[in-house]
Formats: sequence, C-alpha cells, structure tokens
Amino acid sequence: MIIFNISLATIIAGIMAAAATMAQPVYPYDPLCGYNVHTGYYVSGGQQFAYGTMDAAYGCAVNGSLPDFVKQRLAEYGDKDAKSMAEEIKEVNVEKNKVDK
Repeated sequence: MIIFNISLATIIAGIMAAAATMAQPVYPYDPLCGYNVHTGYYVSGGQQFAYGTMDAAYGCAVNGSLPDFVKQRLAEYGDKDAKSMAEEIKEVNVEKNKVDK
C-alpha cells in the first residue's frame, strides 16, 4: 500500500510539473535586445517585466537595437546621474547605427 501511494504521488507530481511547464506563456521578443516587440516589456528567464534595467538598455544600445519605447522612458523618473547615463546609452545606440550604415 505504501509503495502504491509513493508511486501514485510521483506520477501526480510529474503530471503537475509537466502541466506547469506547458502553461508557461511565450513572449515574442527581440533576441538581440530582450524586449517584447509588441508590448515593450522586458523579457528575461521566460518572465516578462514592465521595465528592464539600465544594463539591459545598454546591451541593446551596443547592438544598435535600442527600441524607441525604451529610449522614451529611459531614466524618465531617475535622478541626475540616471538621466546622464540614459543619454550615454542613447548616444551609444546612435553611434552603433552610424557605424553599421
């Protein structure tokens, strides 16, 4: 009886784990940048976040793929240092696009 209960519990746990994996939504995102191409949300580790980080934005900029919606809200509510960093990130993006053309 105990062996049956353990086996049944193992089977149920396996089914639940498989169902949870299948239920994960797929978010379309730019693989060079990590932002959802439709919503502007940041995608990382299979999860979607309302905002990315300055590091994520910089990663987009070095590829020349900083999305317009990120440019618009980058350091929108930040202090003077954050706003300065945001301008540097935007400039890196502009320079990368000049080099690629």
